[in-house]
Amino acid sequence: MFVRKLKANVKILTRQAAELEDEKERAKPYIPDPNKSGAESDLGEWVHKAQTLIDNANNLVEIESGNAGDDDGGQGTKQKCAFGLCLDPKSPYKLSKKAERYCKATAQLVQKARGFMDITFPYRQEAVNVFEDLGSRKAVLINILEALKSPSTKVIGVYGVQGTGKTMLFREVKRKAEEEKLFDAVVMPTLSRNAADLPRIQGEIQLALGPDRVSVPNELTTHQEAEAFNPIKARRTEKEVLVILDNIWEAEIYYKLRDRLPLVEENEGSLLSYKILLASTEQAVASNLSEEQFEIQPLQENEPKQLFKRIVGNPTESLRLQSMIAENCGKLPIAVATVANAFKNSNQISWKTAIRELKHCNADDQKLQSALKISYKCLNKQLQQIFLLCSLMDHNAAIEDLLKYGVGLGLFPRVSIKEARDEVLNSVAKLRDSFLLLDGGNNLRFNMPDLRDSAKSFASTEVGLENWLEERPEANESVKWIYLSHDDTPRLPNELNCQQLTFFHLSEQDPSSPIPPDLFRRTGGLRVLGLTKIWSMPQSISLLNNLHTLRLDQSVLKVEDTGAIIGKLKNLQVLSLVGCDIEELPEQIGQLAELKLLDLSDCNNLKVVPPGVLSSLSSLEELYMRNGFHQWETEGVKEWENKNASLSELKHLKLTAMEIRIDIRNIEMIKGDLFSENLARYMILVGDM
Repeated sequence: MFVRKLKANVKILTRQAAELEDEKERAKPYIPDPNKSGAESDLGEWVHKAQTLIDNANNLVEIESGNAGDDDGGQGTKQKCAFGLCLDPKSPYKLSKKAERYCKATAQLVQKARGFMDITFPYRQEAVNVFEDLGSRKAVLINILEALKSPSTKVIGVYGVQGTGKTMLFREVKRKAEEEKLFDAVVMPTLSRNAADLPRIQGEIQLALGPDRVSVPNELTTHQEAEAFNPIKARRTEKEVLVILDNIWEAEIYYKLRDRLPLVEENEGSLLSYKILLASTEQAVASNLSEEQFEIQPLQENEPKQLFKRIVGNPTESLRLQSMIAENCGKLPIAVATVANAFKNSNQISWKTAIRELKHCNADDQKLQSALKISYKCLNKQLQQIFLLCSLMDHNAAIEDLLKYGVGLGLFPRVSIKEARDEVLNSVAKLRDSFLLLDGGNNLRFNMPDLRDSAKSFASTEVGLENWLEERPEANESVKWIYLSHDDTPRLPNELNCQQLTFFHLSEQDPSSPIPPDLFRRTGGLRVLGLTKIWSMPQSISLLNNLHTLRLDQSVLKVEDTGAIIGKLKNLQVLSLVGCDIEELPEQIGQLAELKLLDLSDCNNLKVVPPGVLSSLSSLEELYMRNGFHQWETEGVKEWENKNASLSELKHLKLTAMEIRIDIRNIEMIKGDLFSENLARYMILVGDM
C-alpha cells in the first residue's frame, strides 16, 4: 500500500516541482538589486526557498526511481533488510510522507508566487520612498526609532491631521525596524472603525506571530492568499514584538486590542513582550495612551516643492507652475503627491483651473479634497470606477473581491476572468503609484490612505452612492450604488424604489431583523449584489434577471431556498459562496450557463456536490473549492449510485484556474488527462481529512 501511495505522491510532486521551476524562472527578472534596495527582497527570498525545495524534490524523485547513486546500490525503495523488515530511512512509508510534505510546500510556494507575479510589470517597492528625503519626516522617523530602542518606553504615540502621511511614516518605521532587527517580530494590523472587527485584528496580529500556532479567521483569507504568510520562527526565549496601530480613534479600542495580545507562544512557550506604536488624528488620544508622543506636522517651507519635483521630475517649462500648485496643496504630503502624479501623467487638465480650485480652499481638509478631485479627473473612466469601488470596500480589502465586483458591473467587457484579473491588478498598481491606494496586509490586498471620506463624496456625485437609506423610499430613485457597512446598517424598507440601482452591498445582517422578502422587487437593473454574513435570502433576488455577480460569503444558506433563487439568475457570471454554512450544493446551480467564476472556498460543511452540476457549467473558467469539499466520487461507480461528482467532470470544462482538495486515499483519481489544455494555474491539496 505504501509503495502505491509513494508512487502517487511522487507523481504529483514531479508535476508540482516542474510548475514551481517555471514560477521561479518567471520571477528572476523581477528581483530588485539588493545593492540598490538596501535589503534582500521578499521575492528574492522566495526564489531562494523555491530553488532549495526544487533540489530536495528532485533528489527524492531520483531516490524513488532508484537513480540516486546512494550506498544502496541503486535499489532505491526496493532495499530489503534482515528478517524482512525494512528499517532504512528511505523506506516507502517515510519517503511517501516526505513526498507529501514536499507536495504541500511546493503548492504553498506556487500559491505565494501569485502574490508577487500575477501583475504584468515588475515587483514594485513601496511608494513611501518618495518621502525619505523630506527633513521634517526624517526627523520624526529618527525620533521614533530612538524611542523604540529605549528599554523604558513601552507605548509611543504619534498624532497629526489627516493627510500628513502618518501611514506612510509608519510603514517606513516598520521597514527600518525589520531591517535593523530591532524586534523579533513587527506587526502592523489593518484597523477599521468597526468595533466588531476586533477578533479579525487580533487574528491578524497572531497570524504574523506564526500561523502554525493560531487558528486563522475566515475573514483574513481569500483563496489566493491562504498560504501567503511567513511564520516567524519561535525560540524558547523572551521575544520582543512591535505592534504598530495606525488610526486609533478612541481609547477604548486601544485597551481592547491591548488586552487581546497573546502573552505566551502556545507551542514554544516563549514569553512575549510588546512595544506599541500608535497614531491618532487627536492629540488627546495619543497623549493619554502613550508615554512619549511625537507630532507629525504639515510639510515645512520648501518641502511641498521638493516633493512635487521629486515625483514629477524637472521639466523647465513648468517650474513656475509646479511651485504654484505645490504651494496651494495645504502642505499636506498626500495632497501634494496625488496632484503631482496627476500632473505627471496627464496633459488633459487645465492647471490654471486647478490652481484656482486649490486657492479657493481655506481649510486643510478642503485642500485635500480638491487635490483628490484633480487627481481623480485625470484617471480614465475605468480607473475612476475602480477607485470609487475601492473607497467603499473595507480596510485591508481583497483584490479578488474587487475583481468580482468589477466583472459584475461590466468594467471588463468581452474578456476572460483571467484577463479581467490582469486589468484589476494593473489598475490597483496604478492607483498605488498615484498615492490613491496603499498596500494591504499582503500583495493581494489594498488599503486607502486618508482619502476615503473624500472619495465617497465623489461617489455620491458620480454614481449616486448612498451608504444609508432615507426614511422615504422615493428619495432614492436616482441612487445607483448602495453600500451598507457594519456600523451604518439601518432598518431596511419593505421595497427599494431604486430603478437605476446597479450595485448593492450589505455586509452583515442583524439576526433579529431579517431582510424583507420583497426588498429587491423594484431593482431590476441590479448587476452586483453582495450580502455577506446573512441568515436568510430574500425571495425577490430571483427577479434580478440582470444580475451578474452574487456574493453571499460567510452566510448561512438553506439548500432548498438557495437553489430555487439562484437557479433563476440566468445571466450570473460570478457566484461567490466563500465560507458559507451549506451542506449541499444546489442542483439548480448547474443551470447557470453564463457562470464564469464559482468560489466555494472554505465551505467546511459542504459534503455533497451532486453529479452533473459542475460539468453543466459550460462557460466556467475558474473554480475554487479549497478548504472544503473533498468527497469526490470514485470513477467506475454506477451513475445512479453516485452521491457526489467525480473529478472526471472537470476535464470537459474550459477551466483556466482551479483549486480543489482530495482525500489522500483517493490519490489515484489524479490522472494525466484530468485537466484541460487551458488550465494556466491550479492547486490540488492532498491529505488525510
